[in-house]
Amino acid sequence: MDLNIFSENIKSTGFILENRISEILIDNKWNVINNKYYIDDVAKTAREIDIIAYKASKVEDMYVYTSLIISCKKNDEKIWALLTKNLNKNDPNIDLEPLQYWSNHPIINYQLSNSSMIKKFIPTGDLYQNLFEPHKQVFAFQEMFKKNGKPDNDKNIFNSISSLMKSQSYEISSLSKRKKERCVYIFHLVSLIDSELITLDCSTEHIEANKIDSQIYISNYIINGESISSKINFMTTKGFNDLIGSYNMLHQHYCRHITRCHKDFYTDALEDFQKQKILTNELNLKYRGKINSLIYRKLKIFDNYEITSIYEYKGNIEIDVKTKHSNLIDAINDNEELKNEISKIIENVCRVKIGGAIHFNDEIPF
Repeated sequence: MDLNIFSENIKSTGFILENRISEILIDNKWNVINNKYYIDDVAKTAREIDIIAYKASKVEDMYVYTSLIISCKKNDEKIWALLTKNLNKNDPNIDLEPLQYWSNHPIINYQLSNSSMIKKFIPTGDLYQNLFEPHKQVFAFQEMFKKNGKPDNDKNIFNSISSLMKSQSYEISSLSKRKKERCVYIFHLVSLIDSELITLDCSTEHIEANKIDSQIYISNYIINGESISSKINFMTTKGFNDLIGSYNMLHQHYCRHITRCHKDFYTDALEDFQKQKILTNELNLKYRGKINSLIYRKLKIFDNYEITSIYEYKGNIEIDVKTKHSNLIDAINDNEELKNEISKIIENVCRVKIGGAIHFNDEIPF
């Protein structure tokens, strides 16, 4: 048996490309998962995506993940042609900067509920030009034979887009079930072809063909009955090699932005009702046991109390407490040493310097 026929024929598949791209990612300190399964939302069957790669960095009390979902295709006989036209950036039907992310961090989710904060996620300069700028609008695509230029169909290109969009949707929907530590995920989609990639610019009557190594496509896809937009970067192997450094820098950009996003939350936090609720929950989550211990040690009172609100009023910090113990509130307010200890905890959680007094109140139920 001639074993060479197997080693030669395997080259006609996308596995060699997948391995080559994985090696590039690993060399650039990305974590790589090959052939990860997802559930198709229509067929309800398991399918696989070629590569999921990610970088993770600790920022404040969370991990920031930049994730690349990558489809790898190979075709020795055909090239991929992307049909383009001029992009109308004022078109209300096009989301020019779709960004798919997921977080279980209450502060980050609050901040990103503001659309202007999401826009700040998008980098500027060379990073934007390399990884976000469409330049032209891709409105169709075709595989075309190299030998005669005849169009075939768009099946493999469409399958690449479909698998990327569905895999991304599955990853986002599954994170809430499996992630316990606080984190933020930002997703980017890459469609790689081990062949030539061209654009056919149809902006004028003369259709101009250009050989390229990367092109941004804004994809709109229906998943679970919902319209989802994402940018997909079509690339050749050379294009990926050229742009991996930009993806490295993009992760650093996201880490810096999340740091600023987290820091900006604390501006006037105790004067904003929604922020007060988040910080109150943070205090109970992280320090309820410690405060319980302090109260028992200083006052010899054990009570299943609950801090329901922290806010600033006339320069002082007011803390509403729900308690069934008739003497707890007065006992805390009369103990300066205990209040000083609790003040330090509140300063840590709320990132404020308490200049005035701190006062505990019995929560009024109505």
